[in-house]
Amino acid sequence: GMNYTVAIGSFALTAATNTTDASVIIGDAAAGNSSGFSSGVAIGHAAAYTNTANALVAIGYESGFANTGLYNTFLGYQTGRFNTAGHQNTAMGYQALYTNTSGLLNTAIGMQTLYYNTTASYNTAIGQLAGFKNTAGAENTYLGSRAGQELTTGSFNIGIGSGALFGASNATATNNIGIGLNCMAAITTGTLNTVVG
Repeated sequence: GMNYTVAIGSFALTAATNTTDASVIIGDAAAGNSSGFSSGVAIGHAAAYTNTANALVAIGYESGFANTGLYNTFLGYQTGRFNTAGHQNTAMGYQALYTNTSGLLNTAIGMQTLYYNTTASYNTAIGQLAGFKNTAGAENTYLGSRAGQELTTGSFNIGIGSGALFGASNATATNNIGIGLNCMAAITTGTLNTVVG
């Protein structure tokens, strides 16, 4: 059974086998089909809908909808929407980390940052559409609107500035540093480049 839990909203926490403890659930269908978790917060329509992981914070429409990963924080409309086994992720902004499934330890802040990230881990993307098409590229740092937007599988890149390392469509560049407005914006498969300005 449940202990120390507050649930407000139609169809919130409605699963018959729910064992949620020490959590706050607010909103229509919030944690509606969850079998239970502890120390979590789910606020918004269908937030944490099927969540089973502890210490989840999901605030926003369908944020953390399918989550099973531990210690995630999803703030905003559909943030972490398809996250399943990915854990210790932080996503803030409209559809940030939207398609993540098993990627872990990612930080995505801004509208649709790391949107297509699925299995990639240890990425930091801050700014609208930063790391947008990244699917499997790991340990990238993108700071600025559209930084690293088109890179898909490239890893170990650092792009600082609006449009830095933007990339040609579906670029796979790896181990690059680009600092400045639109720096290396057309990069495709380049490796071990450092460009400032």
